[in-house]
Order: sequence, then structure tokens, then C-alpha cells
Amino acid sequence: DFFGDDPYLPWVSERRDFLRQCHITALLRTAELNEAKGRLKKAIACCQRVIQADPVHEESYRKLMQLFARCGMDSAAIKTYENCRKALREELDAEPGEITTAIYRKLLKSV
Repeated sequence: DFFGDDPYLPWVSERRDFLRQCHITALLRTAELNEAKGRLKKAIACCQRVIQADPVHEESYRKLMQLFARCGMDSAAIKTYENCRKALREELDAEPGEITTAIYRKLLKSV
């Protein structure tokens, strides 16, 4: 039997995934609220926590790049894109999407 002797393992796995997604959603919403109130460093911290929980959450990388750029931290924004690209390659054998890449190219032009 795939789950061994633990009949609760499928339920625990589903619950863990659900709670993880709730956590990510709450962090993203908190980042949005902090950004709207001009608390960019707190918004940055929220996005970083999402990436820690889900290293291939591309939306968070995009938001983090934009937040760093708003703070005048262009090198950190560019590094964030590089980290995103590396994570997507390693975990999913994929490249960043068009929107993420467009943000990156815009950053390169401003540097």
C-alpha cells in the first residue's frame, strides 16, 4: 500500500497543501495592503516569505521585483529575476513568463 499503515496520510497531505495555500494567499494580501499604505519594506518581507514557502511562485517574484524597483533597489530587483529563473529551471524545467521577463527587461533599461 502506497500510504503504508497510516490511513490519515492522504487527509493530512491534502490539509497541509490547503493550509499552505491559505498561508500564501494571506501573505500576498498582506503584501498588497502594505504596499497600498506605502510600507514597501513590509510588503517586500511578505513576498520573500511566499518565495520561501513556494520557491516557484512566480507572481511573488514579479511583485518583489516591482517593490525593489520602487525602493530604488534595482540590483536587488534584477537578482530577484535571476533567482526566479533559476528556481523555475531547477524545479519545473521552465522559464519565467512573458510578464516577468518584461519587468526584468524594463529594469535593465533603467539601470
